[in-house]
Amino acid sequence: MSANRDEFVVVGPSGFGKAIREFRHQRGLTQQQLAELADMHRSYLARLESGSATEALQQLNRALAALGLEVVVRIKDR
Repeated sequence: MSANRDEFVVVGPSGFGKAIREFRHQRGLTQQQLAELADMHRSYLARLESGSATEALQQLNRALAALGLEVVVRIKDR
């Protein structure tokens, strides 16, 4: 997490899960509530949050690293 609580720099495939968990906690949501909002099964969300990287996330991370890029997750302007 960066110094700004509205922004999270993703480091590696598990970073996406850490960002999701951090922002879910900020909003006071349970995994079940977020899973319902996102139309996904709670167990899949739990795997994402725990850092169980999917093949797609691993490939995405490799491509970004090869290009010297990083992903920043931040709260969307409303």
